[in-house]
Amino acid sequence: MLGGLSHELAQPFDAITLACEVMRLKIGRTDLSDAEKDFFDVRLKGVKNQVTRAVSLMEQFRFLFNEQVKQDGPADICKSLDRVLELVAQQLSARGINLTIERPVDVVYSKWPSRLVEMAVAHCLVFIRNRIDFLKKLADESAKSFICNLSIEVRSIDSGAQVDFRFDERGPTDQDDSSVANINSFALQAAMETVSKHGGALILEKGLVRLMLP
Repeated sequence: MLGGLSHELAQPFDAITLACEVMRLKIGRTDLSDAEKDFFDVRLKGVKNQVTRAVSLMEQFRFLFNEQVKQDGPADICKSLDRVLELVAQQLSARGINLTIERPVDVVYSKWPSRLVEMAVAHCLVFIRNRIDFLKKLADESAKSFICNLSIEVRSIDSGAQVDFRFDERGPTDQDDSSVANINSFALQAAMETVSKHGGALILEKGLVRLMLP
């Protein structure tokens, strides 16, 4: 589905890019002052740059969920994590989430291919992102400030590897928070199915998502 969507979006993206170039040429031939030409030129370049970025992100998503991509050998978990964060780090930052990552000195591998590791990490981050959105909404409704620190730690364990996503929830403390699993059940279900199907495990606690990889 992402492949088909990417193909359909390519045409309007190309049209926007072409329109920007035509407008820049047209403006260059008008009687506008140099300052006015520079004003439009900067903004048209900005539109073109954002379109280029959107195309790049779409291609990365296609790769992330492409079932046909074959990857042999174990996955470097830190590299897989970095690849997913390239796609979502800006979203986390826009939500006021301060991100820190603790990597081990040695390379940590999973016997899963990189695509599966990336999908599992992405599911966890989607769950956390929606969890943060829910807490932020509660904070806004009660006129309280909201700050969240998300730390990601990767380490080796006897059975394989472990990725801990810890988020320090500094939001409303008087809300009933006994049902963390109910927040964004779709992402949670997708993560559970992906992980358990391939021999991993997912542990949920308040402020913690622990991903166990074989």
